[in-house]
Amino acid sequence: MKTINCHTHFVLPAYYDAVVKHGADKEDGFPMPTRWTIEENVEFMDEVGVDVSVLSLSTPHPHWGDDAESRELCRKINETIAQEIAKFPDRFRFMGALPLPDMEGSIAEARHALDDLGAVGVKVPSNAQGVYLGNESLEPLWAELNERKAVVFIHPSRPPRLTEGVFTSGPMPVFEYLVDETRTVVDLLCAGVLDRHPNVRFILPHVGAFMPTVVDRLARISKHLVETGFMKEEADIYGGMSKIYVDISGDVLPRNFDNLMTLVKPDKVLFGLDYPHTKRATLVKNAPVVKAFLHEKYPDAADMILGGNAQRLFDLA
Repeated sequence: MKTINCHTHFVLPAYYDAVVKHGADKEDGFPMPTRWTIEENVEFMDEVGVDVSVLSLSTPHPHWGDDAESRELCRKINETIAQEIAKFPDRFRFMGALPLPDMEGSIAEARHALDDLGAVGVKVPSNAQGVYLGNESLEPLWAELNERKAVVFIHPSRPPRLTEGVFTSGPMPVFEYLVDETRTVVDLLCAGVLDRHPNVRFILPHVGAFMPTVVDRLARISKHLVETGFMKEEADIYGGMSKIYVDISGDVLPRNFDNLMTLVKPDKVLFGLDYPHTKRATLVKNAPVVKAFLHEKYPDAADMILGGNAQRLFDLA
């Protein structure tokens, strides 16, 4: 069984230059990689025992208020990464970048990435210019992707508003990324997006963010909100979460994986190593530990999680 890394990124010169141009390279309070090569990525994969990596764009999301600029940049990103992975066709797939919240541009770029460039899905930010994934303005995109039975990878983005003067408003990966991922999934569930578009296959990263912790509270309170007239209809929280794939990038051990398994079934869990945004040395140390943990504690599910689920999801030979 192949080991497939479903959460891994790339940093292209055109993208990095645009981030720096907009002063966004330090906005997340955490150092972003300044360079990346596909050759170094292959070396890393060989070192940690990964057979295939599914590449996607990380944060910052490439939209700073100018739709035309974002369309042009996403087109450049997608076409360049498609050329790069063609150097190692057996080792890589990629998820297309979209110029959200520009709806017309995002639908056009999704079609181009999926139809012309061979993308295996698309990446969306948890919010784009403050537009979260349950927003009704995104309905045309979900309809397009539902018809295609597309895979949609959700990646956290900086929230539009932060409380000043607290530590968590500095380094985004510590807390706010997880909050924003959770916020946008709650928005998806309560807006009924998964009910209207059941063929879209969403991936939530980072061991489900805070969803394993808040899901029971959300289900109970949404029912109460309907009963008291504060919500039109009860959201199918558990049913919706059963449809979402979750990757185990980030701090999966010692306790987060076991918590996740109380929420999702093993056939919805994907392996992920957040390279190159997590230090290579850290991943080289942690990857075998996670693999060993899965084989020892979840022997019946280990192969599915490490590659089988991704192989089915992305239709990889």
